[in-house]
This record gives sequence, structure tokens and C-alpha cells, in this order.
Amino acid sequence: MKRFSTLNYPRWAIFNFVVLSIFGVILRYMQLYDVPGLNYQFILHAHSHFAFSGWMFFSIALLIALLCSDGKISIGFQTILVLTLISSYGMLASFSRQGYKLVSISFSTLFIVITFRFTYLLFHRNLLKEHVNEPAFILLGEA
Repeated sequence: MKRFSTLNYPRWAIFNFVVLSIFGVILRYMQLYDVPGLNYQFILHAHSHFAFSGWMFFSIALLIALLCSDGKISIGFQTILVLTLISSYGMLASFSRQGYKLVSISFSTLFIVITFRFTYLLFHRNLLKEHVNEPAFILLGEA
């Protein structure tokens, strides 16, 4: 677990955005020109799943983890972030190669389990209630 604490999570968030942008450029290029060996629908699915899991969720989870951990990310949140990276890149690779098949669906399912665990960590320990103001907490639906 010590290895997780040495990862630079903000850099991963930026790197994930760069990877997402590259896939976006590839998609736009494929609308104009045929790219042998690449399936447009597969790349589109990979792009959309990675956009949500690898960039948006990862970045928001990182910000919430920093907020709730007072600057030092706890082991539970580090595990969430690392598993998110694994599932996101697994989805990116498997959706790009095969579309909706067993491997890509497995990585998608892993991501769903990760989000459930993340939610459990936040609400079971009342971490958000301790770190955000009352109106923000009401908007989250936990009042």
C-alpha cells in the first residue's frame, strides 16, 4: 500500500485528460478518413467510458478525497483512485479492441463496484458532513 502514496494523483488526472483528448482527435479524424484496423464504434465507446471513469470520476473523487482527508489522502481513497485507474485503462483498451464483450463489461462492472465503495466511504463515516457547509450537504441529498 505504500506504493499508492507515492503516486501523483493530480498528474494522473491531467494525463487522463490528455489521453481522452487524443481519443477525441482520433474520433474526429475517423469521421473524415478511413483508419484501417480501427472500428469507429469501438473507439467511441472507449472514449465515452474513459471520459466518465478515467477523467471526470477520477478528478472529482480526487478532489473529494483531498477535501475529506485534510490534504493527505487516506489508504481507502488511495485504493479507490488506483482501482479507478486500473478499471478506466482496462475499459479504454478493451472497448477500443473489442467493443462490448466480456472483458470490457468486466472492467465496467469493476468501476461500478468502485463507485459504490467510494460512496460508502463518504456517507458511512459522514466525511462529507464534517467537511462541507450545510447548504452543500443538503444539495447532496443527505440532510
